[in-house]
Amino acid sequence: MRLLPSRYSTIAGCTAASKPSRSAFARSSNGSRVVVIGDSFVEGWGVADHERMTNILETRTKIPHLNFGTAGNFGTTQAYILYEKLASRFDHDAVIWMILPANDFADDTPTASRLEEGARWRPYLVRNDKSDTYDVVYPAGGFEEATRWAIFRRNISVEFWMTARAYYYYRGLFDWLSHETEVTRTPSTKTPSNYFDFDDEQFGRLAFAARKIRQAAGDRRIMVVTIPRSADIMRSNEERGLSPLNRRITQLSKELGFDHIDLLASIRSTKWDNYYIPCDGHWTYQGHLFAANHLYQTQYYNSVRSGVKK
Repeated sequence: MRLLPSRYSTIAGCTAASKPSRSAFARSSNGSRVVVIGDSFVEGWGVADHERMTNILETRTKIPHLNFGTAGNFGTTQAYILYEKLASRFDHDAVIWMILPANDFADDTPTASRLEEGARWRPYLVRNDKSDTYDVVYPAGGFEEATRWAIFRRNISVEFWMTARAYYYYRGLFDWLSHETEVTRTPSTKTPSNYFDFDDEQFGRLAFAARKIRQAAGDRRIMVVTIPRSADIMRSNEERGLSPLNRRITQLSKELGFDHIDLLASIRSTKWDNYYIPCDGHWTYQGHLFAANHLYQTQYYNSVRSGVKK
Protein backbone atom coordinates (compact mmCIF):
# COMPACT_ATOMS: atom_id res chain seq x y z
CA MET A 1 0.00 0.00 0.00
CA ARG A 2 1.05 3.63 -0.42
CA LEU A 3 1.43 5.62 2.79
CA LEU A 4 2.38 8.74 0.87
CA PRO A 5 0.24 9.67 -2.14
CA SER A 6 1.94 8.83 -5.39
CA ARG A 7 2.64 11.77 -7.63
CA TYR A 8 1.03 9.84 -10.46
CA SER A 9 -0.44 6.38 -10.55
CA THR A 10 -1.21 4.99 -13.98
CA ILE A 11 -4.72 3.54 -14.00
CA ALA A 12 -6.39 2.66 -17.31
CA GLY A 13 -4.30 5.26 -19.09
CA CYS A 14 -5.19 8.06 -16.66
CA THR A 15 -3.38 9.55 -13.68
CA ALA A 16 -4.84 9.65 -10.22
CA ALA A 17 -3.58 10.20 -6.69
CA SER A 18 -3.64 7.10 -4.51
CA LYS A 19 -4.65 7.23 -0.86
CA PRO A 20 -4.22 4.47 1.72
CA SER A 21 -7.25 2.87 3.30
CA ARG A 22 -7.67 2.86 7.06
CA SER A 23 -6.89 -0.88 7.12
CA ALA A 24 -3.47 -0.18 5.62
CA PHE A 25 -2.24 0.93 9.05
CA ALA A 26 -3.33 -2.22 10.88
CA ARG A 27 -0.83 -4.96 11.63
CA SER A 28 -1.16 -8.33 9.90
CA SER A 29 -2.17 -11.39 11.91
CA ASN A 30 1.44 -12.53 12.41
CA GLY A 31 2.54 -9.06 13.57
CA SER A 32 4.91 -8.39 10.68
CA ARG A 33 5.26 -5.26 8.56
CA VAL A 34 7.98 -4.08 6.20
CA VAL A 35 8.91 -0.43 5.65
CA VAL A 36 10.23 0.35 2.15
CA ILE A 37 12.05 3.61 1.37
CA GLY A 38 13.54 4.94 -1.84
CA ASP A 39 12.80 7.11 -4.83
CA SER A 40 10.44 6.93 -7.82
CA PHE A 41 11.34 3.29 -8.54
CA VAL A 42 9.94 2.36 -5.13
CA GLU A 43 6.97 4.71 -5.50
CA GLY A 44 6.07 2.93 -8.70
CA TRP A 45 6.35 5.71 -11.26
CA GLY A 46 4.69 4.67 -14.50
CA VAL A 47 2.86 1.55 -13.29
CA ALA A 48 -0.40 0.81 -11.48
CA ASP A 49 -0.34 0.15 -7.74
CA HIS A 50 -0.86 -3.60 -8.08
CA GLU A 51 2.11 -3.84 -10.48
CA ARG A 52 4.65 -2.43 -8.02
CA MET A 53 7.30 -4.57 -6.36
CA THR A 54 5.97 -3.84 -2.86
CA ASN A 55 2.41 -4.77 -3.80
CA ILE A 56 3.60 -8.00 -5.43
CA LEU A 57 5.52 -8.96 -2.29
CA GLU A 58 2.59 -8.00 -0.09
CA THR A 59 0.21 -10.19 -2.10
CA ARG A 60 2.56 -13.18 -1.89
CA THR A 61 3.47 -12.90 1.77
CA LYS A 62 0.24 -11.41 3.19
CA ILE A 63 2.54 -9.00 5.05
CA PRO A 64 1.85 -5.26 4.73
CA HIS A 65 4.65 -3.38 2.94
CA LEU A 66 4.54 0.31 3.86
CA ASN A 67 5.73 2.09 0.72
CA PHE A 68 7.42 5.43 1.46
CA GLY A 69 8.85 5.79 -2.06
CA THR A 70 9.09 9.43 -3.14
CA ALA A 71 9.73 10.73 -6.65
CA GLY A 72 11.54 13.92 -7.58
CA ASN A 73 15.30 14.13 -6.85
CA PHE A 74 14.99 11.98 -3.75
CA GLY A 75 18.42 10.80 -2.61
CA THR A 76 20.01 8.90 0.27
CA THR A 77 20.06 11.91 2.61
CA GLN A 78 16.30 12.38 2.30
CA ALA A 79 15.79 8.62 2.65
CA TYR A 80 17.49 8.46 6.03
CA ILE A 81 15.70 11.59 7.30
CA LEU A 82 12.33 10.26 6.11
CA TYR A 83 12.98 6.97 7.90
CA GLU A 84 14.32 8.61 11.06
CA LYS A 85 11.56 11.22 11.38
CA LEU A 86 8.53 9.43 9.94
CA ALA A 87 8.72 5.83 8.73
CA SER A 88 10.44 4.51 11.87
CA ARG A 89 7.40 5.56 13.93
CA PHE A 90 5.29 2.86 12.28
CA ASP A 91 5.47 -0.60 13.83
CA HIS A 92 7.57 -2.85 11.56
CA ASP A 93 10.15 -5.58 11.82
CA ALA A 94 12.14 -5.07 8.61
CA VAL A 95 13.36 -2.25 6.37
CA ILE A 96 14.03 -2.33 2.63
CA TRP A 97 16.13 0.63 1.49
CA MET A 98 16.40 0.84 -2.28
CA ILE A 99 19.22 2.90 -3.78
CA LEU A 100 19.44 4.04 -7.41
CA PRO A 101 23.14 4.77 -8.07
CA ALA A 102 22.28 6.31 -11.46
CA ASN A 103 21.07 9.50 -9.81
CA ASP A 104 21.21 9.18 -6.01
CA PHE A 105 24.84 10.32 -5.86
CA ALA A 106 24.13 13.33 -8.08
CA ASP A 107 20.89 14.20 -6.24
CA ASP A 108 22.80 14.34 -2.95
CA THR A 109 25.71 16.51 -4.13
CA PRO A 110 25.56 19.89 -2.29
CA THR A 111 26.62 22.27 -5.07
CA ALA A 112 26.75 26.04 -4.49
CA SER A 113 23.64 26.69 -6.60
CA ARG A 114 21.66 24.13 -4.60
CA LEU A 115 22.50 25.87 -1.32
CA GLU A 116 21.79 29.45 -2.39
CA GLU A 117 18.67 31.35 -1.36
CA GLY A 118 15.67 30.48 -3.51
CA ALA A 119 16.93 26.99 -4.37
CA ARG A 120 14.66 24.02 -3.89
CA TRP A 121 14.12 23.44 -0.17
CA ARG A 122 15.70 20.07 0.58
CA PRO A 123 18.51 18.74 2.83
CA TYR A 124 22.11 17.97 1.90
CA LEU A 125 24.98 16.41 3.81
CA VAL A 126 27.99 18.74 4.01
CA ARG A 127 31.30 17.51 5.33
CA ASN A 128 32.32 18.94 8.72
CA ASP A 129 36.10 18.67 8.78
CA LYS A 130 36.32 19.71 12.44
CA SER A 131 34.21 16.80 13.69
CA ASP A 132 35.03 14.41 10.82
CA THR A 133 31.34 13.86 10.13
CA TYR A 134 28.49 15.44 8.13
CA ASP A 135 26.06 18.24 8.90
CA VAL A 136 22.54 18.41 7.48
CA VAL A 137 22.38 21.71 5.60
CA TYR A 138 19.46 23.42 3.82
CA PRO A 139 19.54 26.24 1.25
CA ALA A 140 20.27 29.73 2.60
CA GLY A 141 17.51 31.99 3.84
CA GLY A 142 15.45 29.54 5.86
CA PHE A 143 11.96 28.49 4.88
CA GLU A 144 10.33 31.80 5.69
CA GLU A 145 7.70 33.54 3.57
CA ALA A 146 10.31 35.63 1.74
CA THR A 147 12.24 32.49 0.82
CA ARG A 148 9.11 30.74 -0.40
CA TRP A 149 8.42 33.71 -2.69
CA ALA A 150 12.01 33.56 -3.94
CA ILE A 151 11.53 29.88 -4.77
CA PHE A 152 8.27 30.68 -6.58
CA ARG A 153 9.85 33.49 -8.62
CA ARG A 154 12.78 31.28 -9.54
CA ASN A 155 10.57 28.37 -10.59
CA ILE A 156 8.11 30.46 -12.60
CA SER A 157 10.92 31.99 -14.65
CA VAL A 158 12.41 28.56 -15.26
CA GLU A 159 9.05 27.19 -16.39
CA PHE A 160 8.55 30.14 -18.77
CA TRP A 161 11.92 29.74 -20.43
CA MET A 162 11.62 25.97 -20.64
CA THR A 163 8.27 26.32 -22.42
CA ALA A 164 9.47 29.06 -24.74
CA ARG A 165 12.60 27.14 -25.72
CA ALA A 166 11.05 23.66 -26.01
CA TYR A 167 10.56 24.08 -29.75
CA TYR A 168 14.25 24.84 -30.27
CA TYR A 169 15.34 21.91 -28.13
CA TYR A 170 13.20 19.48 -30.09
CA ARG A 171 14.31 20.94 -33.41
CA GLY A 172 17.94 20.58 -32.34
CA LEU A 173 17.30 16.99 -31.24
CA PHE A 174 15.76 16.03 -34.57
CA ASP A 175 18.63 17.71 -36.44
CA TRP A 176 21.15 15.79 -34.32
CA LEU A 177 19.38 12.47 -34.86
CA SER A 178 19.34 13.10 -38.61
CA HIS A 179 23.06 13.82 -38.55
CA GLU A 180 23.80 10.67 -36.52
CA THR A 181 22.28 8.49 -39.23
CA GLU A 182 24.74 9.91 -41.76
CA VAL A 183 28.02 9.41 -39.90
CA THR A 184 29.95 6.47 -38.49
CA ARG A 185 31.51 6.92 -35.06
CA THR A 186 34.08 4.90 -33.18
CA PRO A 187 32.73 3.40 -29.96
CA SER A 188 33.33 5.34 -26.75
CA THR A 189 35.70 3.76 -24.25
CA LYS A 190 33.23 2.93 -21.46
CA THR A 191 29.55 3.42 -20.72
CA PRO A 192 29.08 5.91 -17.83
CA SER A 193 27.78 4.23 -14.67
CA ASN A 194 27.75 5.28 -11.03
CA TYR A 195 28.31 1.66 -10.04
CA PHE A 196 31.86 2.36 -11.21
CA ASP A 197 32.32 6.16 -11.46
CA PHE A 198 31.38 7.47 -7.99
CA ASP A 199 33.96 9.16 -5.75
CA ASP A 200 34.86 8.80 -2.07
CA GLU A 201 32.91 11.89 -1.01
CA GLN A 202 29.74 10.60 -2.64
CA PHE A 203 30.12 7.19 -1.02
CA GLY A 204 30.87 8.88 2.31
CA ARG A 205 27.45 10.53 2.29
CA LEU A 206 25.78 7.21 1.43
CA ALA A 207 27.64 5.46 4.26
CA PHE A 208 26.63 8.20 6.73
CA ALA A 209 22.98 7.76 5.74
CA ALA A 210 23.32 3.98 6.16
CA ARG A 211 24.65 4.41 9.69
CA LYS A 212 21.79 6.74 10.55
CA ILE A 213 19.21 4.26 9.27
CA ARG A 214 20.87 1.43 11.22
CA GLN A 215 20.80 3.57 14.36
CA ALA A 216 17.12 4.44 13.93
CA ALA A 217 16.14 0.86 13.00
CA GLY A 218 17.66 -0.71 16.12
CA ASP A 219 17.84 -4.49 15.79
CA ARG A 220 15.38 -4.69 12.89
CA ARG A 221 16.50 -6.46 9.75
CA ILE A 222 17.64 -4.08 7.00
CA MET A 223 17.93 -4.96 3.32
CA VAL A 224 19.80 -2.47 1.14
CA VAL A 225 18.93 -3.02 -2.51
CA THR A 226 20.91 -1.39 -5.33
CA ILE A 227 18.94 -0.85 -8.55
CA PRO A 228 20.69 -0.84 -11.94
CA ARG A 229 19.56 1.02 -15.03
CA SER A 230 20.38 -0.07 -18.56
CA ALA A 231 23.67 1.90 -18.67
CA ASP A 232 24.83 0.14 -15.49
CA ILE A 233 24.13 -3.26 -17.06
CA MET A 234 26.04 -2.35 -20.20
CA ARG A 235 29.03 -1.04 -18.19
CA SER A 236 29.01 -4.19 -16.05
CA ASN A 237 29.18 -6.32 -19.19
CA GLU A 238 32.15 -4.25 -20.35
CA GLU A 239 33.99 -4.61 -17.02
CA ARG A 240 33.16 -8.30 -16.53
CA GLY A 241 33.32 -8.32 -12.75
CA LEU A 242 31.81 -7.00 -9.53
CA SER A 243 31.50 -3.23 -9.43
CA PRO A 244 33.41 -1.09 -6.90
CA LEU A 245 30.04 -0.03 -5.47
CA ASN A 246 29.05 -3.65 -4.86
CA ARG A 247 32.30 -4.32 -3.02
CA ARG A 248 32.09 -1.21 -0.85
CA ILE A 249 28.42 -1.61 0.12
CA THR A 250 29.03 -5.30 0.87
CA GLN A 251 31.90 -4.28 3.17
CA LEU A 252 29.67 -1.65 4.81
CA SER A 253 26.91 -4.24 5.26
CA LYS A 254 29.27 -6.45 7.28
CA GLU A 255 30.19 -3.50 9.47
CA LEU A 256 26.61 -2.36 10.11
CA GLY A 257 24.84 -5.72 9.99
CA PHE A 258 22.48 -5.38 7.05
CA ASP A 259 21.83 -7.48 3.95
CA HIS A 260 23.01 -6.15 0.59
CA ILE A 261 21.04 -7.26 -2.46
CA ASP A 262 22.60 -6.02 -5.71
CA LEU A 263 20.12 -6.54 -8.53
CA LEU A 264 22.86 -5.82 -11.06
CA ALA A 265 24.59 -9.08 -10.17
CA SER A 266 21.60 -11.16 -11.28
CA ILE A 267 19.90 -9.01 -13.91
CA ARG A 268 22.75 -9.41 -16.43
CA SER A 269 21.80 -13.03 -17.13
CA THR A 270 18.16 -12.19 -17.91
CA LYS A 271 16.36 -10.63 -20.86
CA TRP A 272 16.38 -7.28 -19.14
CA ASP A 273 15.50 -4.90 -21.99
CA ASN A 274 11.75 -5.24 -21.26
CA TYR A 275 12.28 -4.31 -17.58
CA TYR A 276 12.49 -0.59 -18.34
CA ILE A 277 10.03 1.95 -19.76
CA PRO A 278 11.67 3.09 -23.03
CA CYS A 279 10.87 6.80 -22.65
CA ASP A 280 12.26 7.39 -19.16
CA GLY A 281 13.98 4.27 -17.83
CA HIS A 282 11.72 3.46 -14.87
CA TRP A 283 10.70 -0.13 -14.25
CA THR A 284 7.87 -1.69 -16.20
CA TYR A 285 5.67 -4.27 -14.52
CA GLN A 286 8.23 -6.88 -15.66
CA GLY A 287 10.97 -4.93 -13.88
CA HIS A 288 8.98 -4.75 -10.65
CA LEU A 289 8.22 -8.46 -10.96
CA PHE A 290 11.91 -9.28 -11.44
CA ALA A 291 12.84 -7.31 -8.31
CA ALA A 292 10.03 -8.90 -6.28
CA ASN A 293 11.03 -12.40 -7.40
CA HIS A 294 14.64 -11.75 -6.45
CA LEU A 295 13.83 -10.33 -3.02
CA TYR A 296 11.38 -13.16 -2.36
CA GLN A 297 14.33 -15.58 -2.43
CA THR A 298 16.32 -13.73 0.25
CA GLN A 299 16.80 -14.99 3.80
CA TYR A 300 14.19 -12.66 5.30
CA TYR A 301 11.38 -13.85 3.03
CA ASN A 302 12.52 -17.45 3.34
CA SER A 303 12.11 -17.10 7.10
CA VAL A 304 8.68 -15.53 6.60
CA ARG A 305 7.58 -18.52 4.52
CA SER A 306 8.94 -20.98 7.05
CA GLY A 307 7.34 -19.13 9.94
CA VAL A 308 10.67 -18.70 11.74
CA LYS A 309 12.03 -15.14 11.73
CA LYS A 310 15.80 -14.79 11.45
